[in-house]
Amino acid sequence: MNWAKENPFLTGFIVVAAGILGGLGYFAYSNYTQYAELQATYESEVQGLHRLQNESPFPNRDNLQKIKESSEVYQSALTELVNSLAAYQMPLNSQVSPQQFQDELRKAVSQTQSKATEAGVKLPADFYLGFEAYRAGLPTQEATPALARQLRAIEAVINGIIETRVAEISQFARAPLVIEGGAAPVRPAAPAGGQRPSPAPTPTKSVTKNLLDITLSGDQGRVRLAINSLLNSPQFLVVRALKIQNSAMLSPTKGRKPGSEESGSSVADPAPKSSGMLNMLFGRETISAQLRLELLEFDSPKPEPVRQAK
Repeated sequence: MNWAKENPFLTGFIVVAAGILGGLGYFAYSNYTQYAELQATYESEVQGLHRLQNESPFPNRDNLQKIKESSEVYQSALTELVNSLAAYQMPLNSQVSPQQFQDELRKAVSQTQSKATEAGVKLPADFYLGFEAYRAGLPTQEATPALARQLRAIEAVINGIIETRVAEISQFARAPLVIEGGAAPVRPAAPAGGQRPSPAPTPTKSVTKNLLDITLSGDQGRVRLAINSLLNSPQFLVVRALKIQNSAMLSPTKGRKPGSEESGSSVADPAPKSSGMLNMLFGRETISAQLRLELLEFDSPKPEPVRQAK
């Protein structure tokens, strides 16, 4: 303290110099921070410029116009595709109620059973067009439109089969739609008699696959006609799996009557008396066909918007 009192000028000079140095330090730090921010912004802008310069096509007005023209051509082709796909699927009525669906289901089952009786086609004992869950219960409002559309498609499929007058439809199983809760993956195995198909998979992209398993039997000609009748389905479908089994697993041999299933017997049948008629060796067998069908539904794809050039 004594030194400061004895040298007031020097003390004042030191205080003023310290203040100036502190101010300069703060000013330098503030400017350096601002400089660092500006440097980072500059480098970011330079990188963005280089990215734009290397893009193909370069984002200028001419190329933007070309992209717009290309997008219009794409949109036109997409609209044409959607319209063509609409002709291969049943229309979706979003206004149908759960009660209306159940009434239509009961009517469709009754009409199908009557047609089968008239045609001499035997149906499964618990036949309900694959909608057994809605025999006494109503679907949710969310699932009703999709179920109503599928009902019409399935009804058309089985009516086409019945019209061919096959002997029997022993299995008719429908996989639940995803909207019903059928989200488990589909097993690729072929359908087996008496087993229900796996639930339908979650929709991917713009196509939904709904599974239907059918087992029918009859003579060869009628089974062939039944399979060909699927071509007239109003809903686009794919035969994903087909298993054919002949009732006569062994070919006729000498000493065994045509159509005989006794393969282990070693006693030959007595030779028939000559009647002037030829015995038919093939053509009297019945055929059992197991089909796994995919009823495809197409969603309308939407184009992505064109990005505007800056």
